[in-house]
Amino acid sequence: MTRVSARASGGDQTYGVYNSSAEVVMLDVDAAGSDATTRNVGIYGTFTSTLTMTRVVAAASGAAPSNYGIYNASSSSATMRQVTVEAANAAVDGYAYGIYNNASALTLDNSQVSASLESTGICYGGYNVAAAGSFTVAINGSRIAGSTFTIRSDSEFT
Repeated sequence: MTRVSARASGGDQTYGVYNSSAEVVMLDVDAAGSDATTRNVGIYGTFTSTLTMTRVVAAASGAAPSNYGIYNASSSSATMRQVTVEAANAAVDGYAYGIYNNASALTLDNSQVSASLESTGICYGGYNVAAAGSFTVAINGSRIAGSTFTIRSDSEFT
């Protein structure tokens, strides 16, 4: 996927890019999910997906209960270089995650990640969660910011 702009808005859930069980290479991609009622996601990878991203912008915004710039889940792998990720939430008691990494491997190089709230709630620049297993997260030369928390990792991550 090269030089693509993918934007989704409205409805119950929005996904700028949704990837399940596939290997995807993204170069110069702009992906955004906004204004859904349940969840907004810029880029979603799940079920052993392999995502390789270079010069990608991923954004999620609106007043849904949860917004995710990038959601990486279910034994997937994401390698990101020169990526800009933004998640903003306007909901009362909403959640915003720059990168939500669930039981998956992640490499982040020379990138910018931010999560912010316009009202009350909780946000994380990076959130690494797993119930079991062992996963690696490598962050190099990157800036990660969250207006309430920067990075949270379960003990399954190194």
